[in-house]
Amino acid sequence: MSLRPYLELVEQHSAPNGGPVPLHEINSYRGRLPEGLLEFWAKYGRGIWPGGRSQLCDPATFAPLLEELFEGDPEFHAEDLLVYAMGAFGNLHLTDGSMRAILIDVNYRFFTV
Repeated sequence: MSLRPYLELVEQHSAPNGGPVPLHEINSYRGRLPEGLLEFWAKYGRGIWPGGRSQLCDPATFAPLLEELFEGDPEFHAEDLLVYAMGAFGNLHLTDGSMRAILIDVNYRFFTV
């Protein structure tokens, strides 16, 4: 995925409140997260968008939660999953490294791939 969809978010809502993400951290996610998202992190960073509707996250923050949620799951393995965004009501947007988008709706206990 290119940088363009992320730039459209900036045009519509401005940039999130975080600063640029260090290059060594971006490189640690290369090949596991979309390249456009990594470019966005380098330019705009992560953080909460004005209005608080969503935020771009540091995937490492959610690793313990994913380990607990997916413990013993035969299909999904926590070490392959990366949370990259969270909605205002706690919905988690993640990928499994294959660039497949996954949503966990924590309020309705709903999981979609």
